[in-house]
Amino acid sequence: MTATPPALRVAVLDKSFARHNRDATQVLRDVRFAIGERELVALTGPSGCGKTTLLNLIAGLDNDFDGEIERPRRDDDELPLAYVFQEPCLLPWRTVRENVRLAVPAGVRADERIAWLLDKMNLSDAADAYPQTLSLGMSRRAALARGFAVAAPLLLLDEPFASIDERTAVRLRKLLLSQLAEMPRAVLFVTHNLREALFLGDRLLILSGRPTTLAADLPLASDDSQRGREADEISRLHREIVGKFPQILG
Repeated sequence: MTATPPALRVAVLDKSFARHNRDATQVLRDVRFAIGERELVALTGPSGCGKTTLLNLIAGLDNDFDGEIERPRRDDDELPLAYVFQEPCLLPWRTVRENVRLAVPAGVRADERIAWLLDKMNLSDAADAYPQTLSLGMSRRAALARGFAVAAPLLLLDEPFASIDERTAVRLRKLLLSQLAEMPRAVLFVTHNLREALFLGDRLLILSGRPTTLAADLPLASDDSQRGREADEISRLHREIVGKFPQILG
């Protein structure tokens, strides 16, 4: 279901890290895929295989690689993207409202947009709180609000619901889907949790162990199988996929 042209095109032929007095260590090798403009693609693979490294390349935080990454553009200008990191990364000297404001484009309706985002993330009562007073779940929601505040056609999410209890994670996954229904965009969602990937994704990308390659690109969505799948369908897909890739996901 990838749109044409895609919102993101990735072709990382080689990403290696130099080691002092040692040969370079190759992390990524010939990883290629594209994402449609309203597609949510989940990316999973073994711990340490290079998922975060790949996101940093896509975000332009690391340009030391062989290959090409085409990010969203309008005419000749590259458009901004939004990146929600593994840790919430909120500025401790700014309130929740002020942290979100950093990502909101300047304009006469900035305050209105911030208030709307905080309301959607159930953070209106914590708007003037500082990050150190928040629970981890609230901090995650604040980071998501900041990510959605960016007027960007591409959203990168690096395990944004890790290290929180499952009940809170379920709530945040549903909140993410509701926000995407209201503000559609291309999403690359990195997770080590296969069930989370199956709940959220239109497609599933599976990375191998190092040197990491793209082991599979699996379509998940169909006419009767959309985002927010029921537990029975997730269990069925989980069995099928783990059965096909036991050495990676088993």
